[in-house]
Amino acid sequence: MLQREDLQRMVDRLTTILDSISEVFYAVDHGWRFTYLNQQAERYIGRPKEALLGQNLWDALPPAVGSMFDTHYHRAMAAGTPIHFEAQSPLTGRWVEVHAYPSAEGLTAFLHDITERKQAEDALRHAYTVLEQRVQERTADLQTTDAALRHEITERQHAEAEQRRLEDETRRAEHFALLGRLAAGVAHEIRNPLGAIVLHVDLLEEELHAPSPQSPAEMRQALTEIKTQLARLDDLLQDYLSLARVATIERTTQDLGITVQAWAQEWQDRIAARGVRLQLVGLADLGHAVFHAGTLRRVVLNLVQNAVDAMPQGGTLTLAGQRTATQVQLHVRGDHGSARGARDGGECAWAGDDLYPDTAPSSGRDTTRRAVRSMAFRLAEGVWYGHADNAGTCPAESVAPCALPRGAPAALPCLGAGHTQHEGYAHRA
Repeated sequence: MLQREDLQRMVDRLTTILDSISEVFYAVDHGWRFTYLNQQAERYIGRPKEALLGQNLWDALPPAVGSMFDTHYHRAMAAGTPIHFEAQSPLTGRWVEVHAYPSAEGLTAFLHDITERKQAEDALRHAYTVLEQRVQERTADLQTTDAALRHEITERQHAEAEQRRLEDETRRAEHFALLGRLAAGVAHEIRNPLGAIVLHVDLLEEELHAPSPQSPAEMRQALTEIKTQLARLDDLLQDYLSLARVATIERTTQDLGITVQAWAQEWQDRIAARGVRLQLVGLADLGHAVFHAGTLRRVVLNLVQNAVDAMPQGGTLTLAGQRTATQVQLHVRGDHGSARGARDGGECAWAGDDLYPDTAPSSGRDTTRRAVRSMAFRLAEGVWYGHADNAGTCPAESVAPCALPRGAPAALPCLGAGHTQHEGYAHRA
């Protein structure tokens, strides 16, 4: 059995341990009388343990009556189960974390000061509240800004829609004005081939009534000229119809080289009859481009006819193709003159009178051709051709280039008038 001295040493050792901890520790019996307090408990209560031992907890600490300590201690004692809670001390006002353990002898309690933790939590909650308030304010500002931006975007969309409407109306007005000018020009220009046809019909009639050894040759020549004039009338009619159906023409991706070679084969005899040799260069390597075949055909044919008209002494007319990273280009080169130009941007324009060096600008033929070609450029995606200067003449060894974009169609090019501003070829879509 343990000797009395050994028991005392154990009690002293336990007392030393409990006095050394930083937590408040005390014990009460079932009658709520203090049976033990460590040094931290003395400082917490503010009285020496000699004055508290044997005293009733609730009598010694009146502020604790009715507090959370009262409620939880009685609950733990009655249920015989440990309890844990946090509360603000009725004695010091500081926050403590309490662990209470009921036993056969009564109840022991450990109190740990958590005031600093509570203050940090309060500060964190306050910061969170302030942050949430700022977020709400900023959200309200953003919502206001967003509403203003949406309103501005809506207004801008309305303005752009109105601008597009006005531009459409302007284009329609220009289109109808162009149709009026074209109608006047067509009426004038049709008279020339009609007059030639009537003249050669009269010649045929004379040869039929009074044949001669030269009649077969004369009649063949007359029929050839009639066919030529009828072809010119057909070209005029097709050009005029292209204006009428401008809104319905669609561009597609086609093999430009094969297409132009087929056209050249068709024009070969007509050009040769004028003493001009047609030469094709580089067309087989052009590949695909975006264009409307009928419209582009008339554009190229007009260039070819213009070059042939400028070569009364005959010569060689070269229809050359060139492929770049973003374009396929057609060049009409005549050794006695044609249109000439260069371009570096993404829109197309038309060079106007420069394409007709031998025709007075006021003539019906000039007005009609300019109107037709101007519209043709709107229909042939990215096409451009023009003159290098404003002199109104076509020098020898000159070139009329047509550039078409490779790939899918881009926006419609502009409908220009007068001399071109050098802004460039159309780019790859």
